[in-house]
This record gives sequence, C-alpha cells and structure tokens, in this order.
Amino acid sequence: MNEKLQRDVETAMYECRKILENKKLTGQYTSIIVDEGQDLSPSAYRLLIALAGDEHQNDIFIVGDSHQRIYRNKAVLSKCGINVRGRSSYLRINYRTTEEIRKFAFGLLNGVSFDDLDEDYDNSKG
Repeated sequence: MNEKLQRDVETAMYECRKILENKKLTGQYTSIIVDEGQDLSPSAYRLLIALAGDEHQNDIFIVGDSHQRIYRNKAVLSKCGINVRGRSSYLRINYRTTEEIRKFAFGLLNGVSFDDLDEDYDNSKG
C-alpha cells in the first residue's frame, strides 16, 4: 500500500489526524454534528476531536443508537477523548418506528446486550 500511496480508511483517518496535530491545525470547526454515531470507529472520533479542538461548549453533538449498528466498529467515546459523563441524554421520541414495531424488535433481541456508546450498557428502558 505504501508503494502505491494507498491507505485503508482507518490509516487515512489516523494520518489526517496526525497531520492536523503536527501542523497545529486542530480546532478548525466550532461545532461538529454526527448522525449514526454508532457506526463510527475510534479513528473517526479521534479525527473529529482534532477538527473540533479542545473541549468547549457545543463542540460535538452525537446521535447514535447501538441497536442500529450495522458495522463492526465499536468506539468507546470516553476512550476516544470525548467527555460524555453528565453531558448525554436519551432521545425519547421515535419518528421512524411505531411502538408496536419497537416492542416486537426488542422481543426478538431479548437477552442481547447493547452498549451505550461509552463504557456502560443500554438497559433499553425509556
């Protein structure tokens, strides 16, 4: 890959982050919004942090649902440098799925645990 100057996506994100950090170009954006955050890798989150710079108010807004993860990526936000303690909340209105479908789907997943995108588990209540 080096001979052909090619990178896989994880290596490319890592190298982009290192370039930003080495050239002191971090903090290029005031706010970053992430949708489907459950599908991002640790490398992706670390790159976003570099783009956002030091932690500040409204720096990163992430919406994610581990029940909807379609890739094997599993990033623990706090281990990626994103402080979620006391800053997270559950969205309680679902505009995509009826309650009947949600209950049926959760019934199929009985006994399967899901993470809360950090170091805890989603208890599926609420």
